[in-house]
Amino acid sequence: MAEYNRLKAALLDMRPGGRSQQRDMEERRSLVDAMFKHLDADEDGRLVGDELDQISMKQHPEDRLLECTPQDLLRYDDYNNDRHLSRHEFYMAFQVVQLSLPEDQSVSVSTVTVGLSAVLTCAIQGTLRPPIIWKRNGVVLNFLDLEDINDFGDDGSLYILR
Repeated sequence: MAEYNRLKAALLDMRPGGRSQQRDMEERRSLVDAMFKHLDADEDGRLVGDELDQISMKQHPEDRLLECTPQDLLRYDDYNNDRHLSRHEFYMAFQVVQLSLPEDQSVSVSTVTVGLSAVLTCAIQGTLRPPIIWKRNGVVLNFLDLEDINDFGDDGSLYILR
């Protein structure tokens, strides 16, 4: 997987603009979208093996030494195993995410009585939603082995039992 991640980084670096300097998500989305359009030779909205074979690794000689090939995009990121990558699967391969948080939910104040249970939720929505990290005074609560605090992960809520 480390080699596969290096391959994807190399593919992003081959596009105009050269090597990456922590591109923000909008730049990454634009870059991945341009790469998808360039590779989708028949413009059918999906990438197949022959189209992925178009990717030339000649621009950066060090990238030719990678053990993975662009065909591995189909191997690892064709989630429904239909032998092609949709635009959504291609976005997911390059971790292009779309997150949103309603303005009225950006700050939430909860009043809780000591000794009672409470549930704190995070309203971020979108594809490839990142894990929610809960902190108190700079200490990450998610991974502490506390009997009264649990992070059940699926919905990103934090459950405080007492």
